[in-house]
Amino acid sequence: MAEENPPPGTLWPALLFVLLAAMAALAWHQRFVTDDAFISFRYARNLVEGQGLVWNPGERVEGYTNFLWTIILSVPFVLGLDPVHFCFAVGPVLAAVTLLLVSRISFALLPSWPLSLLAVLLVGTNPSFAAWATGGLETQLLTCVQTAALWLLIVSLRRDEPRIGACALLSVLAAAALMIRLDSVVAIGVVMLAAAADVLRRSGSRRRAGMLLAALCAPAALLLGGWFIWKTAYYGGVLPNTYYAKRGGAAFWPAGLTYLRAYFQSYLLAPFLILTGFACRRLMKQWPLAAVTLPAMLCAHYLYVACVGGDFMEFRMLVPALPVLYLLIVWATFGWVRRPAFRAALIVLLLAGAVHHARLFAYTHGIETVSGLESHLYHPAGDWVGVGRALGRALPGSPDVSIAVTAAGAIPYYSRLPSIDMLGLNDPWVARHGIEVRPQPGHTRLAPLGYLVGRGCRLVVAHPWVARASPAARTSYAYPELARFRFLLDVRPVELPPDASILEIPLDETRVVVVLYLTPHPAVEALIQAGRWRRFSIAREAAGTPSG
Repeated sequence: MAEENPPPGTLWPALLFVLLAAMAALAWHQRFVTDDAFISFRYARNLVEGQGLVWNPGERVEGYTNFLWTIILSVPFVLGLDPVHFCFAVGPVLAAVTLLLVSRISFALLPSWPLSLLAVLLVGTNPSFAAWATGGLETQLLTCVQTAALWLLIVSLRRDEPRIGACALLSVLAAAALMIRLDSVVAIGVVMLAAAADVLRRSGSRRRAGMLLAALCAPAALLLGGWFIWKTAYYGGVLPNTYYAKRGGAAFWPAGLTYLRAYFQSYLLAPFLILTGFACRRLMKQWPLAAVTLPAMLCAHYLYVACVGGDFMEFRMLVPALPVLYLLIVWATFGWVRRPAFRAALIVLLLAGAVHHARLFAYTHGIETVSGLESHLYHPAGDWVGVGRALGRALPGSPDVSIAVTAAGAIPYYSRLPSIDMLGLNDPWVARHGIEVRPQPGHTRLAPLGYLVGRGCRLVVAHPWVARASPAARTSYAYPELARFRFLLDVRPVELPPDASILEIPLDETRVVVVLYLTPHPAVEALIQAGRWRRFSIAREAAGTPSG
């Protein structure tokens, strides 16, 4: 490895600052929020309001997968800020910090300031990286922490000899990564193993090696051990409830491989996988530690993604590995390829891949686009935010009017009503005993109707059915129309409670959300009597009138 040299004058630091600001602005320009973010918002709000880190007050279930991010999200509630705007502000800052770390790692691999800026540009303009700088989820925080751990391994631990302080800091970062997402152990484990191997190889004595390994392990053990003890006492176990809801086993491999293939195809990345494969031998001679760690992190991450079946959100799960991927590509391109024309062609292809994805990627293989994810919340055809607010306005202070939802983010958050998560992420019984459905990442179980009735559910929203308000002459819905409640798989006329009916809850002057009203409740009956909500009987045999 060549030694890192200070930049000539102030030109390159100034250019880096401008580029980081531009990339942060790009991330802010593409800001959005997804429904799943509101799950963490609800937990954080309940925590600040004294209810505990819970989904429904009085029910301890770990229905989030991002403990540290959820704790951070308590800040806007303490300060009286909108959590969505808080995420919009924090996300681009985290993205800029990640890119700063990318520049330092790139400069360590190839001591060239232009190439360092190029690495920042390539990562920062990647559409998935820019989009998931926000989203309201922990994605960018995890990306930043993992990149910081890699920087510490590649840059700090390689100076002279390993230092106890650097080892301890790496241990803290590893613990933080796992507390953001437990499954980050796959990638961060590679970093920790590489650090341990490097410490053992370069320590001058056994005593020194023991001290360094203790510094590398003890902080993480203390932090994670304390967290696991708390989780066990508070929730009854170490693994989150989401683990049981998302288990898919071998059935997920085909979906996971399809997810990865769609990613490589959309970004035109296949040639770069071949490139890095051929370059690894030469890179190993240049810098063995980095040449092993970077590909190992990528392989571990991609294998895990394939194992769990990928994701339904546009390549969110691959964002934490993006800095590693692009660092390896830049290193292979300029550390192994000798012909300038070939290097230029590869960089052009990489940029073309980003443009290709941004312009042409559409819903495919169950993978929703970023714009599609956001449209669920605000587009008139879905308007999950509007549905939640409508319920909240109509039923303030009604803690016993429970709703059942599959869109378990914005609707429960804005309605503030007790909610049953029909997909089981926030419901232990459904996660373990619900109806098994077609394997899909994150959605393998579904609440049966009998369970909803037994839990005292009043309103079944399910996957929101937004329609035009029915004509005044209409009095009933035909039973077959209940198929529009997409996630009520086991509804049969004989299983519906005798008092079950359909409600149309107005969203505006022309649109309503259609809800299955299972059992009467005084607050709901008052809304019906006041003419604010319309009730329709269910014609269990007659054809009925089609919905608008």
